[in-house]
Amino acid sequence: MALVKLPFFESIFQFLGDGGLKGAATKDKQNIQQQQSENGISMEIQEAVYDGMRLSISYSIKSEESIKNFSLYDINLHFPNVGRLIGGRTSSNQFTQVSECEVIGYSMFTYAVSDMPDEFKADFLYKGTFNNSPEQNFKFIFKIPIKKTSEIKKVAFTKKASYEGEELTLKQITLTPISAAFKLQHKVPYQNKREGTGQKDFVPFSHLYAIKKDDLKYNRNSE
Repeated sequence: MALVKLPFFESIFQFLGDGGLKGAATKDKQNIQQQQSENGISMEIQEAVYDGMRLSISYSIKSEESIKNFSLYDINLHFPNVGRLIGGRTSSNQFTQVSECEVIGYSMFTYAVSDMPDEFKADFLYKGTFNNSPEQNFKFIFKIPIKKTSEIKKVAFTKKASYEGEELTLKQITLTPISAAFKLQHKVPYQNKREGTGQKDFVPFSHLYAIKKDDLKYNRNSE
């Protein structure tokens, strides 16, 4: 396993992750331990951590041949048994080579969706290549059971601020072991005045700021 080469670290999250993932590596992660192999290349999904906004999946990739010029083509996540989710999503990936024949890393998906499920199965797609050789392109799809951590705190607010006719309201703060989210409502004046009143209507938008240590993610969706 990759962790044999990482003394003093209990997991890939603890070795490569940001501050939130390092903290969640001891008690909030799920042990997945799924493996697939093809054409001398094997990939193992080791752990996952999910808080309803952010999902991170750690992995190890090994080859029977030496790995040079490793690169990622694509990562994707699909929920086959979950209905349509309206909102934004961002994805990112971190990896490092820990030996001549092994790469470890994690993929992260952040959602600006208010109705993410507590528990589901996810199809995780990973495409990569190394040695600049088409023969060493690979693709794996894993079906991963995901469950939301129970360590979630939500605090409701009605703090408002106004500037030049616009209004911003802090509605809720959500705190988890790996991230924090701030839900804001932003009202902007609509250009057409209400008939007979001379007053402008307001159009509300909801904003979700999902923040993790060492980084900041911003997402916006109409309410």
